[in-house]
Amino acid sequence: MEKLSTKPRRSLTNAIAALRTRAWAMHQKDASLLIQARRDVDLQQPYVAQVQQALMGNTEGKTIANVTPTWVNQRLKALGAVVSTFEQTTASVLTKACPYINI
Repeated sequence: MEKLSTKPRRSLTNAIAALRTRAWAMHQKDASLLIQARRDVDLQQPYVAQVQQALMGNTEGKTIANVTPTWVNQRLKALGAVVSTFEQTTASVLTKACPYINI
């Protein structure tokens, strides 16, 4: 029997979710939720750093509540940052497969 990995898959999508959860936990003022949310954010590095870099100084009004992996990739390209080819491919496939869902 194969052992299942307990380490979450790291991606821009999961990094965005972890950052949203951390923001929610801060508003809840629950120490245990916040501790777990911070751990989840740490597990999603370096993607969390990419999301944060893309959000800094944006003039489009994007926040962690409405940012998408596709937007992060586009913003990082505009800033001249390196974007993972895997992330670009994943976002492209999902956008084509689910055009009505904002990823």
